[in-house]
Amino acid sequence: MKKTVNKIKAASLVLAMCIASLTGCGKEEKREKEFYRPDKETEAATVTDATVTDAKTEESTEEEVIVNDSNTLVVSLDGIVINITPFFRGESVYDFEAFDMVNVCLLESDREDQYITMGKTGETRNYNGTDYTYYGIADMTTSQNDDGTYNYNFDLRDDIYFSDGERLTADDAIFSLYVILDPSYDGYYSYLKGRKIKGLDEYINGKSVNEESGNEEPVASIEGIKKTGDFSFCITTTVNYSNFNFVVAPLHYYGDLSKYDYDNNSFGFDKGDLSKIHEKDSMPLGAGPYEFIKDDNGTFYFKANEYYYKGVPKCEKLIMIGEREGFYLDKIYDGITDIAKTNYSLEEKNSIEAANSNGEITGDKVTTFTEDNMGYGYLSMSANRVKVGEDRASVESKNLRKAFMTLFSVYRDESVDAYYGDTAHVINYPVPDSSWAAPQKGDVGYEIAYSRDVNNNVLYDENTPQEERVAAAKTASLGYLEAAGYVVENGKVVSAPEGASMEYEIWIYAGGSIYHPLYNAIINAQNDLAEMGISLVIVDGDVTGEDLWTAINEERVDMWCGGWYTLSSPNMRNEYYSGINPEDPEAEIIKNHMCIADAELDKLIIESEKSSDRDYLKTVYKKSYDIVLDWGVELPAYQRMNALVISTERVNLDTLPDVTPYYEWYREIEKVEKK
Repeated sequence: MKKTVNKIKAASLVLAMCIASLTGCGKEEKREKEFYRPDKETEAATVTDATVTDAKTEESTEEEVIVNDSNTLVVSLDGIVINITPFFRGESVYDFEAFDMVNVCLLESDREDQYITMGKTGETRNYNGTDYTYYGIADMTTSQNDDGTYNYNFDLRDDIYFSDGERLTADDAIFSLYVILDPSYDGYYSYLKGRKIKGLDEYINGKSVNEESGNEEPVASIEGIKKTGDFSFCITTTVNYSNFNFVVAPLHYYGDLSKYDYDNNSFGFDKGDLSKIHEKDSMPLGAGPYEFIKDDNGTFYFKANEYYYKGVPKCEKLIMIGEREGFYLDKIYDGITDIAKTNYSLEEKNSIEAANSNGEITGDKVTTFTEDNMGYGYLSMSANRVKVGEDRASVESKNLRKAFMTLFSVYRDESVDAYYGDTAHVINYPVPDSSWAAPQKGDVGYEIAYSRDVNNNVLYDENTPQEERVAAAKTASLGYLEAAGYVVENGKVVSAPEGASMEYEIWIYAGGSIYHPLYNAIINAQNDLAEMGISLVIVDGDVTGEDLWTAINEERVDMWCGGWYTLSSPNMRNEYYSGINPEDPEAEIIKNHMCIADAELDKLIIESEKSSDRDYLKTVYKKSYDIVLDWGVELPAYQRMNALVISTERVNLDTLPDVTPYYEWYREIEKVEKK
C-alpha cells in the first residue's frame, strides 16, 4: 500500500448503492450435470436443506476460541453485522463489508466508484497518476432501440463458480432479479422496482390490457428481461439510466430448481412466496472470495473460496468480529486481531499514537491510513410520528420538526468537535462534503442548516459567537412551536395541538455506550426544551443497531441518530422516494425511513436517475436537499474520517491495495498475506 494515498478526498459520490441482482436457472438435470469443481474429480452434488442443517450442527461443536495464526486474518468491524444474505442484506457499513466477502456483483467499480463496464475483458483506469486494471464477472454494453427504449446487455464470464463449486450462469442472474422484483419482496434492493423495466408494472400487477380488444390478460413474466445465451442476458428499459448493477445469487441454493423453467415463465419460486429464500437467511452462499461458515453471536467465520475467480485468498481463514463496545484497537495491540476500520475519534487517534513507540499514527505496533468517510452522520425524525394532526406534510407539522432541529443544529459544532477534534467537520446538506454533488461554501444558496426562524429570517452565520447563536435558536424554536399550534404562555409551552405531544423520544445507538458525536448537542437541546415545557426522553445505553433499525422500520421511533453509507453519486431513491401520485390520492405510498412523502421530491429523484451531466445534476440535487430540510426530518451533522488500522507486526503491508474512500482494503482481500 502506498503511503501517498493516506488521505483521499474523492471527487464523486453515488447514492445508487449497487442495484440488486439477477440470477438464474436451468433444469435440475442440467444443473446437476454442470455442477463442476475445477481441477478436481468430484461427483455431482446438490445442496439441500439437510446440508445446511448438518453444517450448523457440525459448527456448534467447534472450538469458539479465536486463534490468530499465519493462515488466519482477523478483522474487527466497528459495529454488529445484521445480515449478509444477497437479498436481505443489512444497511450498515459493517454489513457491506461482510456481505462482500461472500457475494459478487455483476459490475466492479474503480477508486472513484465509477463502474467498470468491461470487467470480463479487463479495464484500465488512471487514478492520481497511476494506472490500475480492474476485472469483474461481466461486460455491460448499452444501446438505444428504434422505439426509444434502452438495452443493457450483460455478457458473463463462463468460469465463475459459487463457493460450493456450482457454475454461475445467466439463469442465476435472472432468478435473482425476479426475486427482487417480486411483489412481496421488501429487502435492501426494493428500490429496483422503481426502474422503468419494460413490462415490470404489468408483471407486478399480474395483468395487462390488450390494446386491440381492451381485455385484461394475465402476465407471467417481465417483457424487458431476456436470456440471450447461457452466459448472457438483456434488460430493456423505457428510461435511460446511468448504471445497472446487481448482486448475483445461486438459484440452486436459494431457489427451487424444479420450479425453474425460463421458457415457460417459471423462475425458481412461486410468485409472491419467498419463504424458501428466507430459509437460507442464516447460511448465505455466493461466489465471493470467502465461504461463510457460521455466525457466533456477532463473530463471523469464513474459509477461503477455492473457486474464487480472482484467485484463492492467501489467508485460508477469515474471522470478522462485530464489536459492541469499541475495544478493537486494544485487540490489535494485544495480537487478537489484525485489521480494524475505525471512525477515528479524537480518543482513538490519541490511543494509536500512544501505542506506537514513535508517538505517531504509523509505527512499530500499528500502521494507520486515513481517508474521508464515504458517508455522514445525521439526526433524523419520523414524519409520521412527529406531526400535527393527521397531515405529516402540513406547514404546522414541518414547523414542529423544525423547532427541534433548530436547537439540535446550533449545538452541532461544539458536540462534534469534542468527540472528533480535527478528524471530522460539520456539514449542512444531506450528502458528504467530499461528494462532487455537495453544495459548497460560496455557492449560491448555501447556508447553515436550520439557521432561519419561522419568518425565514437568518438567525446567525458562521462568525456569530456561540452564545448569541444559542439565544437566537432558543427564541426561534419557541416561535416554531407556537406556529405549529402549541399554546405558549410567558415563554413556556402549556399545551400541544391535536396529534402532537408534549413529550418525544430520541434513540441513540453508540455501540452500547451513551458516548456519541451528537450526545452533547442532544443533552443541551433537551435542557432548552425542558425550559420551554417540552420533554425530550433519551433512549440509549444498551440500544443495538439491530434494535434501532427494527424499531425505525416498525415506526416506533420519534427521532434517532444514524449514519448513511454512500457511494459515488447520490441515489436519493433509497432514503426519500415515496412514489406519491398527486393524480391518485389513493395510490400506495412507498415507505421510507423518515416517512417523507413529497411529489416534487419524487420528480427530482426520477430526473436525477436519467442524467450523467454533473453540472445539471448538482442543481437537481440541491433542490432535493432543500426539500428534505424543509420537511424538518433530517439534520446533516458531520462527515468524519476513517482510520484503517493494521498490525505492523503481523500483516504484510505490501500485499494491501492502494485504498480510497470508494476502494476499500478488502476489495483485493485475496492478495492479503500475514507475516
